[in-house]
Amino acid sequence: MTKKFSAARREAFLSALAATGNQTLAGERAKVSRSWVQLHRSTDPEFRGRVDEAVAAAALSFADRDGVGPADPHR
Repeated sequence: MTKKFSAARREAFLSALAATGNQTLAGERAKVSRSWVQLHRSTDPEFRGRVDEAVAAAALSFADRDGVGPADPHR
């Protein structure tokens, strides 16, 4: 697998993750397995940070769409 192809998969996954907020669905859309995601999250701190950012972006998007603020984990 080439580095360019791997980068394309990462971007496809992150884009789908930002849209869905769900790693399983994003993996299916990007044609990567959950183990691929877990491997890259555990070995690449930059990728892990981008995953966290994509999940947060999805949560904000859903909150904006629903007209409510982000979920408060302390409630």
